[in-house]
Amino acid sequence: MRYVYMMNKEGIDMPVILRLISSCVGISKEAGKIIRDIMYKGELGVIQKGTGGENDPQTEADRQAQKLIISVLTRDFPKLKIVGEEDDIKLEPNLTGNWISEEILSLKPTPELETIKEEELTVWVDPLDGTTEFTWGAVDHVTVLIGVAYKDRPIGGVIHQPFYKAIKGDPNLSAGRTLWAIRGLGYGGFEAKSPPENELIIAGTKSHKSVTTQKALESTGATTLISHSGAGAKAMLVLEGKAHCYLHASPGLKRWDTCAPEAILTEIGGKVTDILGDPYNYAASVHPMCSRGAILAHTPTIHASILSKLPDDVKDIFRNK
Repeated sequence: MRYVYMMNKEGIDMPVILRLISSCVGISKEAGKIIRDIMYKGELGVIQKGTGGENDPQTEADRQAQKLIISVLTRDFPKLKIVGEEDDIKLEPNLTGNWISEEILSLKPTPELETIKEEELTVWVDPLDGTTEFTWGAVDHVTVLIGVAYKDRPIGGVIHQPFYKAIKGDPNLSAGRTLWAIRGLGYGGFEAKSPPENELIIAGTKSHKSVTTQKALESTGATTLISHSGAGAKAMLVLEGKAHCYLHASPGLKRWDTCAPEAILTEIGGKVTDILGDPYNYAASVHPMCSRGAILAHTPTIHASILSKLPDDVKDIFRNK
């Protein structure tokens, strides 16, 4: 059976982008419940994805969350192009759940949004961002990331934080929170705050440290450097004004890490590019690696300042990637 949410509660037909983001919000919450349940049971089922001895874990929570997300999206939006982090995850063909957000369906679409066709959209899915930290029990860093691209650029995004105010054993979907945005329609699930004036707080990677990343961070003249795990969690620091910028001067990020955060950050007035100041292409055909790092800044002014301070020898490392 195929569930397609054609109408809102007033009986008005909804454009595909609103139906899609509505579904992404709903299934991200259900994926969050799956992640919590697996953590609370303690049966993580950890395997290593990497072949070169690097620490690249995958858990049962990663597998089950992606299975749910992509099964629902494939069932309800068969013309979508979907790119998920986890390989070789079998879909569930007999899924009968119906997960939506009435809040999204109540929005009034812009003329641009009304013309978008399903086959023009690409969805980038990270079912559990912060897997390493998840295996350590550092669950505050864990997010579910679902980004939607139109004409190769982010147009909508969902970040679900499963363990936000979660109570162990709570079977309900009341735990966690879900941040979302749609181009031209605004955002929800959080309060966008400006970062402190007369300070410069930069969030950097905790798991991809190197001489280059440290040099890049120090070049910004930051008053405070935050070493934090999880791309989604660091993006939320910027969204909520707890950091001015998330600077990732390493090729470790993937497009499923950045698509949703970029969509949301852009909608609140921020700017996201690679280390050289160029935008990322989110077509389904491109390699998922963000090989030129990333700058996620709260405003274009902050972005321009960070970009101008990065040393040429740091930028040169990324020019041919």
